[in-house]
Amino acid sequence: MSEFTEFIKIRGASLHNLKQVNADIPVESITAICGPSGSGKSSLALGTLHHESQRRYLETLNPYLAQLAGSANPVPVDSIEGLGPSIAFKSGAFMANPRATVGSISECDNLLRQIWVHGAQLFCPHCNTAIHALNSQQMLLRILAYPLQSRLHILAPISLKKRSLGEIAQDLLSQGFMRLFADEKEYLCAELDAKTAQIIPREVQVVVDRIIIKENMRSRLADSIETALRMGENALWVKNDDEMSYMSVHPQCPTHGIVIHNYHANLFSPHSPMGRCKKCAGTGTIQAKNAKKHKICPECQGFRLKKVLRSSKWGNFSWEELQSQAAEDLQTYLRTIFQNLAPVLHISWQQLQDRLQAMESLGLGHLSLHRPGQNISDGELLRLRLVPLAGGHLSKLIFVLDEPASGLHPKDCASLWKLLQAIQRRQNTIVLIEHHPKLLAQADWMVEIGPEAGEKGGEVLHQGPAAQILANPNSPTGRWLQAPEEVKPLTTTFKGKFLEFSTDFRYLQSLKVKIPLGAMTLVSGISGSGKSTLIFEVLLSLFQEAQDDSDQALGKLLNSGNISEVIAVDSSYLRGNKRSMVATVTDILTPLRRLLASTPAAKVKGYTATRFSPNTKGGRCEACAGLGYLEDPTQFGDVPCHQCLGKRFRDEVLEIRFKTLNIAEIFDLSIAQAAKIFRDIPPVKSKLDPLLQVGLGYLRLGHATKNCSAGEMQRLKLAAELQRNPEKPCLYIFDEPARGLHRNDSRHLLDLMQKLITQQHTVVVIEHSQAFMNAANMIIEMGPQAGAHGGDIINIINRLRQPT
Repeated sequence: MSEFTEFIKIRGASLHNLKQVNADIPVESITAICGPSGSGKSSLALGTLHHESQRRYLETLNPYLAQLAGSANPVPVDSIEGLGPSIAFKSGAFMANPRATVGSISECDNLLRQIWVHGAQLFCPHCNTAIHALNSQQMLLRILAYPLQSRLHILAPISLKKRSLGEIAQDLLSQGFMRLFADEKEYLCAELDAKTAQIIPREVQVVVDRIIIKENMRSRLADSIETALRMGENALWVKNDDEMSYMSVHPQCPTHGIVIHNYHANLFSPHSPMGRCKKCAGTGTIQAKNAKKHKICPECQGFRLKKVLRSSKWGNFSWEELQSQAAEDLQTYLRTIFQNLAPVLHISWQQLQDRLQAMESLGLGHLSLHRPGQNISDGELLRLRLVPLAGGHLSKLIFVLDEPASGLHPKDCASLWKLLQAIQRRQNTIVLIEHHPKLLAQADWMVEIGPEAGEKGGEVLHQGPAAQILANPNSPTGRWLQAPEEVKPLTTTFKGKFLEFSTDFRYLQSLKVKIPLGAMTLVSGISGSGKSTLIFEVLLSLFQEAQDDSDQALGKLLNSGNISEVIAVDSSYLRGNKRSMVATVTDILTPLRRLLASTPAAKVKGYTATRFSPNTKGGRCEACAGLGYLEDPTQFGDVPCHQCLGKRFRDEVLEIRFKTLNIAEIFDLSIAQAAKIFRDIPPVKSKLDPLLQVGLGYLRLGHATKNCSAGEMQRLKLAAELQRNPEKPCLYIFDEPARGLHRNDSRHLLDLMQKLITQQHTVVVIEHSQAFMNAANMIIEMGPQAGAHGGDIINIINRLRQPT
């Protein structure tokens, strides 16, 4: 049937909506799993394939972990043959912590620190004097390098502790030392006059030895150096006539007392208490006057480290300058220092180059290493996490990637594909959850799930070589790619008025932007061209007054039109909350709790609405604190609660019912099912309708948001915003709203955009979806390239009746 002979064979998978699915995935190939959003793609690839791989791996470890694996939720599947260890990257599931940067996520910083600490020169931040660290052997060789017959004093700096010169001299005499220098003058310890003995010196050095450089004095000098280091707390001075040379075991400036103890690579990490900036504790930001906002730390300028470390140099570049360079430019610098590297660092150097090259291949070459992880898009974040794999040498693994092409311009997809092929050629198996036409067309194998979402999905429609499926007239995906649906521009309420603003922030090149009111504007461009900066950093901040207490003005709002507020719809606010679920983030739970509390049975027991909340004590199961599961410390899976069996509530609360359903059974309803049951309850119906409009009818009310895809998260937020139904015109801005959507789902979303425009609202989307580009009333293309070579508007497509 095909050229593939070895397969991972999944039989009888029934997780979530999967209906006893049988699927074959060829080993050491690239397989694409496609289908409508909610059809069961993630349940098959992540919930079944990856989870079972993790469970089996855990069982091979020590007995304690094996016991945890046995108690974890078993994967509902009859069998999986040919399964190996797997690594999964789920879009939208990872959130960078406040200290995470592009360099730390890609693991470039670890390698760069190892190289840097061996060759960079430290400088005092006050006087710019080079400061060195030498061991005793290096000090010996440096002193022996003085010309023969040189007359030297070996001096040890003394801790003063506000003592008089006489007290210091007496202390030294008791230890057998006869001479000292105080404030650059030499004294005999036993011959101080009364006046001199009362002096409180600024600095004192004890004369450990007086030597003349000649042959055969290595042993004596080594002893003198050890004595001086002991007396001087790991530092000494060498006096040659009027010249003073400072040497220290630790990098140290003798003039300003700057000392770096235990100088090693980890000092250049913002996680190091000894190396990080004290003012911002290594985050790079401090709280602004507006408590909800942060600004760049004035002490470290966002670079997170102490100044003495930031100002260290190798050649013409400081650490600070190196961290500011784009990844593609950093490769050039690294080639210039290779000849000066010790052989032991050659492997680290090559690994760093491989990672930087991988970043460029993934459309991330414009990013600088010090850029905060929280300031890049979800798509960029997912691809950034692929960098260590692309630059590594792992083989015989299964990689499950959730929408790796998310947010990529068509020009960037070719580079992504080459990188996936490079990983696959190392005898790895790659499984993609993907909708991008180019990646689907290039895949070796395809598994198509459908036909629809939720209970109407969960079936394998077709599987086999991708080329055959795409040519199959019975394949929904094949028909979609062969004959894309014609989408016309949305009908606008545009009346010739614009939202106008200007900016030259970051790489944006003195732009003046006009957004038509009552229409949909689409912003496109290659990754890193400035789309998110223009819309989410500049435009959004201009309305939110984020410039207050800011070190840099982001732009100027020239004409706000009739906009009353800006509603930013992305996936960020739903991340990372283990307690949040569909019913809570959309506030459906509030009217449901009130409804249950109003039943006669609840009134008899005196139950209020709070009794039906899984987040408060009283009605919830306290064994799991209302989660329905016990958290697994190994992070390989959660263990079902043994007391409530996943129902979240106490038995007496579950006795309260509305139309035969208790609160746990209501949580188990899909949104579409709930809409039918509660169609006559306006407070509930009004919150369910927007979820149906954004195509999320298949999600269950109790579905945890941590298990949602990035596209589902964004549509959940959109639905929550639509519940407000603002009366005055608003500006809605979206970041890749079509992410993870099949064509049918995109159509539902475009219908919603049309509804917003009909209601006099203005819509701006960052998107590359062909359907959205066809529907847009205006397209603004950013470019021409990424980073410093981008930030310009290179094309405007105007489909409005009036000229712009």
